Amino acid sequence: MTTLTAPAPQATPLDSAEKPINLFQLGALFVIRASYWSCRAGNEAEEFNLSPSEVRSRAIASFGSKDLVDPDKGRKVFQQIEKRARHQLEKYSRPFPAAAAHFVPCDRVPAPIDALQEPQAELDAAADAFLSQ
Repeated sequence: MTTLTAPAPQATPLDSAEKPINLFQLGALFVIRASYWSCRAGNEAEEFNLSPSEVRSRAIASFGSKDLVDPDKGRKVFQQIEKRARHQLEKYSRPFPAAAAHFVPCDRVPAPIDALQEPQAELDAAADAFLSQ
């Protein structure tokens, strides 16, 4: 995967005639945020038939985790949709150094909005299918 980068802007003293650039007159910032259930839960000592006397301290004992739902039917479906959405946004934007945002120039703003409609519909359909199962 390639990431587009831009050199960091250099701080220059403003002359009285110079005005600062208003970034939002030049374009828009896009941020893709996706949150979904991991479909996992932690194992407990009782699941391994361990008594409290066999486990001295929970602070140093970890029993791993278990998948509650098949990963291919759960979180991986949503991870792939998120990945495709991020890839679509990268086609039209440049990374912005705050909040994992991407900057899109004004003349290109409609393109990522249209491109992100498909992953949004796909995510909604996947969520409905997951909940119905």
